Amino acid sequence: MSVAEEVAIGRKVERELHKVPRFRGKLDLPTDVAKYGPYLNRLLKTLAAHSTRRKELSYRIHIIRDSSFNAFALPGGVLGVHTGLLSGPAAVKDESELVMVLGHEIAHVEHRHPLAAYEAARAVLGSDADLAAVISRMLQLPIHSEYEHEADRRGIALADLCQYDPGAAARLWQRQAKRAPQRRGPGGLVGEVLGTAERMLSTHPPSAQRCARTRAYATKVARQRRWTRYYRGRSNLRDRKTGTQSPR
Repeated sequence: MSVAEEVAIGRKVERELHKVPRFRGKLDLPTDVAKYGPYLNRLLKTLAAHSTRRKELSYRIHIIRDSSFNAFALPGGVLGVHTGLLSGPAAVKDESELVMVLGHEIAHVEHRHPLAAYEAARAVLGSDADLAAVISRMLQLPIHSEYEHEADRRGIALADLCQYDPGAAARLWQRQAKRAPQRRGPGGLVGEVLGTAERMLSTHPPSAQRCARTRAYATKVARQRRWTRYYRGRSNLRDRKTGTQSPR
């Protein structure tokens, strides 16, 4: 499939998001957009500048009012985050952790994982299926867990390029491993956006495994010594201000 076709699919999917039953009344609420939109878009712009597909796609982000810890990617550079990722007991603890999540979703787009999920959903439901049904289906289709590890690695690399602490991913998954019981599932998902945090964790590779792998890869990245100091941004999430001018 050509880039132009992927972009066209992304635009169609984006226009239909509000029709997905579990998104109704939760997508891009004005209060959420006002609170988080500018901040998320600044972070996304910083990361997207280093994307391998930055000349092909225009990355954009949507916010879903949902207390679960989750994010997702759709064809053509469409990303989404649950508000539970930004505030609440399961939320990220600093800006570097949020960057890891966004970088992970950008990596899925770079590798065209969402497009594969879209095509699989179309094959299952048929070419005449309602697009909202296709979206719901594609976000629940399992893919090989190695794709999740691949996206984790690339997310760490993107964060490193932007001077964010590469160890953030390991901290994030270590904390998630403590929050939910680990069960062996069929593999990862491309942003399994409709479940609870426990359900999301059970369908992705085990959090403990992701913690170990991301820690090992972060150590490898740090040894490249691209920067003398890394940025974590402990206060940035609260203040919704971005920047790595004074790493701390």
